[in-house]
Amino acid sequence: MLEPLKGKTILVYSEGGVGDELYFLAPFNDLVAIAENCILTCDPRHEKLFKRSFPTVDIRPFSRQYQRSFLGVPAKDNYDDLFRTLPNIDYYCFIGDLGYYFRNSWEDFKKQGVYLVNDRDKVAYWKNRLDDMGDTIKIGLCWRSGFQALYREREYTALKDWLPLLKREGYTFINLMFDGLQEIHKLEPEPEDSNISIQHLTDLDLKNDFDNLAALIEALDLVISVDTNIAELAGGLGQKTWRVINSPYLANHCRLWPGTANDIWHPSMIQITSDPIGDTDSLIAQISTKLDSLEWKQKNSSGC
Repeated sequence: MLEPLKGKTILVYSEGGVGDELYFLAPFNDLVAIAENCILTCDPRHEKLFKRSFPTVDIRPFSRQYQRSFLGVPAKDNYDDLFRTLPNIDYYCFIGDLGYYFRNSWEDFKKQGVYLVNDRDKVAYWKNRLDDMGDTIKIGLCWRSGFQALYREREYTALKDWLPLLKREGYTFINLMFDGLQEIHKLEPEPEDSNISIQHLTDLDLKNDFDNLAALIEALDLVISVDTNIAELAGGLGQKTWRVINSPYLANHCRLWPGTANDIWHPSMIQITSDPIGDTDSLIAQISTKLDSLEWKQKNSSGC
């Protein structure tokens, strides 16, 4: 049960990776609506996006990566330096606990909406860049996570698995994998598939410039991503998103509305799961069939 927050200050700790931070943030506006003063820690790469999305919240960039890269301290949670700069705190909450307080019924999830806000000038810039690539459907693609330790490579796909889609006419795929350029260069299509279309934007830092990454995602017609921060970012922005699952370890059926493929956290997101699980060919075939069934006459229309 929530304590009264009028006249109080609450500190919300970020936790997990950048994708977790975005996912856990979905109910955050519910807290902001009842909290007098709210402080949110976040990965520094989210600072601009979060300040724009939650203008009344005191955003404090702080993360393990920040510690490693800028403070030179061990990669463990140490909030001593942060606490020295904070006002008096009445309450604190881990960001992953927000769902416990604000998403306790199906009715609670029905009010879930878009909660991230882009820079409109940046979105317009990326729309123009994409238009310059020709009159094709622009699809952002993220086929794996950048974190491959602990056998996580078995949970994702390889870029070569996507060749049947990459050679389709009428579509231009945009690389959203921050370290995917080497894989793009290694693609060895058959001579008749020389028209494969996957573009890598060399002037965008996909690993660190999350504000421009978010704007690019909104400018696309569709995002197809494995279970990683790209999918959560697209969902939080309300972009049409296909979250693809190819592993029993990531088959989050608890995130779906009963009897559907629709995500309960992101109204603009659906889940596409390989059948049988782990059968990459079936996953790609499902995506191909779904592309065939879509009407693209009105770009960026709502729904999936």
